Amino acid sequence: MKLNKIYFDSYKSLIEEELVINDGCIGIVGINESGKTNILNAIRVLNENENLNSSHSPKIDRDKNPKIRFDFKLDHDLKIDVNLILDDWFVDNCIIDPDSVNIEFDVRYIVEYDISSNIENRTFEIINLNIPEEVLILKEEYLEDISKFLHNSEYLDLNEVVVITSNQLSESLRSQEKLKTDFLESKNKLSEIESEISSYEEDFIAKNEDEAKIEDDEHYKKLTQTLKTIKEENDSLSLLVDQVCLLYTSPSPRDRG
Repeated sequence: MKLNKIYFDSYKSLIEEELVINDGCIGIVGINESGKTNILNAIRVLNENENLNSSHSPKIDRDKNPKIRFDFKLDHDLKIDVNLILDDWFVDNCIIDPDSVNIEFDVRYIVEYDISSNIENRTFEIINLNIPEEVLILKEEYLEDISKFLHNSEYLDLNEVVVITSNQLSESLRSQEKLKTDFLESKNKLSEIESEISSYEEDFIAKNEDEAKIEDDEHYKKLTQTLKTIKEENDSLSLLVDQVCLLYTSPSPRDRG
């Protein structure tokens, strides 16, 4: 992980300040008593042997808990490892192809010293979380197991979750297959009517010197109207095929590969 930002909620002379650590940063420059040493000492708190204590409270408010937050970005390999771990959860609980999911997030490490209890607390938070909407389509079995917990949870609003039953899933699969079949049939019809119009145009031109008269030909009008109708149908089906969310029951981890 790469440290890219530090928030000094309250640490000695640093109160509600933040420091962005850019690539290539090799030093900190500032006038005397500007907080350079405090920044370096704060970074040392990342070492669990360097603890916060009451002496790190802000000088202007000794009753304020010393608190520092460190934001990290995951490197490429670690992101891959995390997503592999999440894959199994998606397979078991979500109607989604785990290979299509790439959840983005960063990590925040929070160190705070509670003056009232004389205890230092260290916690991790997930920040900048970006979850694809499809992940919130949960299998009915999963929701039944944890619905009581989630109902009162501050982390997940049940109103924001789409639950799909096994019957709905089967029906969805059948509907998707029918959609793909209808789309292929429409494409074939389109190809056939285009070929028929082309042949009719060639025959008409061969029999008539005035090419423009074909526009008044009743059979030609019917063919072109049919072509227009099939094209509209084909365009609509094509849009549906592009937009439809392909839901299916993924194999369990032990069945894969």
